Amino acid sequence: MANPQYLVAIDVMDTLIHDPWREALEAATGLPHHEIGRRQDVRLWEGLEMSMIDESAYWQGLLEHGVKADPRKFHLARLQGYHWLPGAKELLQDLVAANHTVVLASNYPVWIEDLKPRLLAVANVPVYASCYIGARKPSPAYFEHLLTRHDSDYASMVLVDDSLANTEALSALGGYGIAHVDSGTTKSRLKELGVLR
Repeated sequence: MANPQYLVAIDVMDTLIHDPWREALEAATGLPHHEIGRRQDVRLWEGLEMSMIDESAYWQGLLEHGVKADPRKFHLARLQGYHWLPGAKELLQDLVAANHTVVLASNYPVWIEDLKPRLLAVANVPVYASCYIGARKPSPAYFEHLLTRHDSDYASMVLVDDSLANTEALSALGGYGIAHVDSGTTKSRLKELGVLR
């Protein structure tokens, strides 16, 4: 009996690649991240992630909430801070080698473009970022975009993500959400599901 074919969506930031935006915001503002989070309207960041506002509007929005940022310092720290997490590159390679449909699924602004060369050098798979789609996980609209593009359904969809809200949302819709803690644990879960051998 043939193994089932899955649409495997794997998150990028803090699942495969360390997301340095917290450290970058601290470098750009001189404020601890928790203080920035206390002042910032979460809709501002989400708007940037979905390309509903551009970067200049984001910085202006922070300023209106009493947070002055230096974009140059932000981007310097951001670009220096990206790195593969332990075992992540191998996890991605193993998923591609398993002959399922694999996609990269990210809530991230247009800065994802800076990561594409690094990601696609490891696995030439589609990158679906919220900035392209205009929707973000855990919205069903995000998942449905992937399903439509790959002619798949929830029963065949797997999401590997460090955000419990995202994995629980997909599970509630009939898919398989795997809450990522580390690559070794995720590989074990994928083997239990039959995605990896």
